[in-house]
Amino acid sequence: MCIRDSISGGGSALFELPADGISLDDLRSVTRHLLRCGAPIDDINCVRKELSQVKGGKLAQLLCPARVEALIISDVVGDRLDLIASGPLIQNLTNARDALSVLEKHQLLDKVPSNVLQQLKSLSSPPSEGIFQDVQAKILASIGTCISTMERLCQNIGLETLVLTTSLEGEARECAKFLASVVKEVVGKDRPAKKPCALLLGGETTVTVKGNGKGGRNSEFALSLFRSLLPLAGKCHLDFACIATDGDDGETQSGGIIVHDQEFRQIASKENILIDINRSLENNDSFSWFLQQGIKPFQCETKTNVMDFVIVVSYTHLRAHETGRNLVCRLLLEKKK
Repeated sequence: MCIRDSISGGGSALFELPADGISLDDLRSVTRHLLRCGAPIDDINCVRKELSQVKGGKLAQLLCPARVEALIISDVVGDRLDLIASGPLIQNLTNARDALSVLEKHQLLDKVPSNVLQQLKSLSSPPSEGIFQDVQAKILASIGTCISTMERLCQNIGLETLVLTTSLEGEARECAKFLASVVKEVVGKDRPAKKPCALLLGGETTVTVKGNGKGGRNSEFALSLFRSLLPLAGKCHLDFACIATDGDDGETQSGGIIVHDQEFRQIASKENILIDINRSLENNDSFSWFLQQGIKPFQCETKTNVMDFVIVVSYTHLRAHETGRNLVCRLLLEKKK
């Protein structure tokens, strides 16, 4: 018997059978703590796999001896099969000790439910390696395919296009600072790309939540990028967008943020704008800040998660035929077909 299984980003949250003694509320609590402290997806899924009866290759154990074909859409940096949807059909490369180390690293041992710690300390045996011999896995789409499509479309409208990375990770606001430094180099010295050009990045950043504001990783990236690019306002034309490919940027009920050149110039000229931005970033309130400035969040639910992308378009003259906002809309709509 052959079973064909489709696995995509979001599978960790949508497909679950908790380990004995673990409730869904326990899992939600652990996940919430890990997200708020800025833990990367590798760490989150390391813990999830040890608290489940289907993750970490355990679904393959339940399906054995059937032959299984896994068709996968990747939402993790590096396309590691054991991390996508927490690897229900893939041999687990981490264990309960690793999960405990993750909680210790993020100072969560005294915050997660006590039965979670008990489960991790029980050191249950992983599925036998032999059961994975009849599992074949194929990646159908990833951030790499998304960025490649965007690269082609940007080139088709005459933009020199530079892919900076498809493995973007780290604190959102810090990653944005690095990107801003590249944009400044482009604007001032036409390197590493010559205007008009598009800079593309793909991956998934994190946010260490310290305030009580409203904002996802893409809106925080966008606001930090906005702040770092303030010195360029009026010196060139810039469009930029920070987008979740599935249209879900954290708790914002939006897909991210798109800032057009005219919006950037007008907002940058406001009095005390830097103070306002700093205050919003300190409170992790980036989403609210953009709304207050009249920038509506980007809405496009694709239901396909291959992480996030960032695009910055720099040009020396206005392009009536294409703006940053409708360019990104078209890229996403083509991806959705």
